[in-house]
Amino acid sequence: MPKLLERLDAAEKRLAALTKGATTNRPDPRTPKPSDVFGAPHARKGEDPMTSRGFQYMRVVKAMQSNPLVDKSAWENAKVERSVLEQLREPFGGGVGAASFEKSSVLAPFGVDLFPEQMGADTQFGQRIKSLVMLGTENADPEEMSWIARKAYNGINKDMSWLNQNAGGALVGPPQMGELIDLFRNEDALTRAGATVIPMPPSGRIQFPRQTTPTTGYWVGENRSTTASEVGTGMLTLSAKKAGVIITMPNELIRFAGPAAEMLFRADMTKTLALTVDLAALEGAGGDLKPTGIINTPGIGVVAPTTAATGNTGALLAEGDVYKWPMKAAQANARFEGFLMSPSMYYALLQRRTGGSASGDGVFAFAPFRQLGDKVDQLNINGHRVTISNQVGLNRVQGSTSNLTYILGGMFSDVMLAMFGAIEFAVATQGDTIFPADQTSIRAFLICDSGVRHPGALAWCDKLQQA
Repeated sequence: MPKLLERLDAAEKRLAALTKGATTNRPDPRTPKPSDVFGAPHARKGEDPMTSRGFQYMRVVKAMQSNPLVDKSAWENAKVERSVLEQLREPFGGGVGAASFEKSSVLAPFGVDLFPEQMGADTQFGQRIKSLVMLGTENADPEEMSWIARKAYNGINKDMSWLNQNAGGALVGPPQMGELIDLFRNEDALTRAGATVIPMPPSGRIQFPRQTTPTTGYWVGENRSTTASEVGTGMLTLSAKKAGVIITMPNELIRFAGPAAEMLFRADMTKTLALTVDLAALEGAGGDLKPTGIINTPGIGVVAPTTAATGNTGALLAEGDVYKWPMKAAQANARFEGFLMSPSMYYALLQRRTGGSASGDGVFAFAPFRQLGDKVDQLNINGHRVTISNQVGLNRVQGSTSNLTYILGGMFSDVMLAMFGAIEFAVATQGDTIFPADQTSIRAFLICDSGVRHPGALAWCDKLQQA
């Protein structure tokens, strides 16, 4: 009997426990939990961090529009971009002109080849950044880009622009898309002529030692002392200077940006910066704000034309004058690599004829073996390579004549262009004109400088007539 009572008592306790469980809706322990089926519950914001899309500068601009960059919520749909920008802060963050999230400006990649060595194009990081930047314009439609340019920029950019066919755009070829620095190399004058592009260190200063004078040799007799001589040395110092551009665009272009809009933005920004830096490297007055251009570099060779400029008339090259440039390079122990001139100057020279009995008769003076119907595919003068560019000014002055030009020639690989591998962005949405028009202004800075290692390796002839 006692054992029976014990079993009844135990059964009552189990029943009470089951009843209590039913009233509290305790789930059957055999029923799987929702987290076992669907995973741990969480709230996903923005895009998938594992997305395979490329880096887009337009997404950077969009993220910078509304909130300070310290507010990460503004970057929820630009996680690829934020990851790249944060990785650039360490190598470039302490340098001259460096931006920071706290200053509401960012450093975005400009050219992997210009990154510091530890993160350059040959490293895994550099290769990844390059692929991400190029992926950002994948499948972009050039026709859509043209349509966006006409629609979005109409009435905004009134200044000289490669987008405006009536304000210089007809002189610029279609962009070749890739990394931004690829556009710089393909479109400007000096790099196409052979100038050397190097990274600007984060410190914003780079020096090149150079020998200015040689030692002197002597004939020495027996038991006579040798006369001592010293090597003359100098230094080419390139220091950080800022080339800037402000691009104003409608916010619709930013809100609904696709690969075509991204491609348009890159091409516009890069073209402007490229031409700004290129022109200063050619003709800059020098100083703390602007590079010293080649034509203003002390020690550059000067070619004297047969017919010098006088009064209100410009100089005129004779047939043999084109050999004075290679001669100048040889006298400086340099290698002659070609000419740089304006298109109008080049084609005026090609039309020059000599040795005939009447005007317009005779052989072509600067290409004697070329026939009248021959194509001029490889630009050259008497076998020497020619680079033509509208960057070469047509505004040289002699008296009252102000449409003269110049020709550069020599060892262009001795020209050094130092640039940051990152570009600084800042965004403004407030202003008397841009706020009512629902536009955004984007300011971009490129840190750069230029100089010539051996000025005597280059020579120029100024104030030339184009005919």
